[in-house]
Amino acid sequence: MDIKTALNQWIETKESAGKRPQTLETYTLAVTQFRRFLVEDGRPTEVTKHDIRAFIAHFNQTRSPATSRQRFGSLRAFFNWMEQEGDFGLDINPIRKVEAPRVEEKVPEIIEKTTFKALLTTCGDDFAGLPDLFPPHLSMAS
Repeated sequence: MDIKTALNQWIETKESAGKRPQTLETYTLAVTQFRRFLVEDGRPTEVTKHDIRAFIAHFNQTRSPATSRQRFGSLRAFFNWMEQEGDFGLDINPIRKVEAPRVEEKVPEIIEKTTFKALLTTCGDDFAGLPDLFPPHLSMAS
């Protein structure tokens, strides 16, 4: 299986289906990184579920969990497409038995209502200072 050829055809297929350029870039990056990982690690061109798990484990160690999850999603879409196309000698879809990496949900910080009101008072009527005093990742407690 030639991953580079398959990638080019997959991206053409997705482009003709109207996928956004940013989505295509994300797909391309994930598959290209996977291909590079296989080459640098001296793995054969016949991809196995173990290769995919090793790649995701590598990403779990070097990137954020969300990035690992995104790369996995792109690879899953890629291998599912290859399986559907049937033109790439993919007898068994190697990602089918690979579990997606978990991503912990981030719980936002909560500030008290009195603190929020004090922030608003500090900003004045035009709220000009609000972005500096009230970061977007904070939520107000009721």
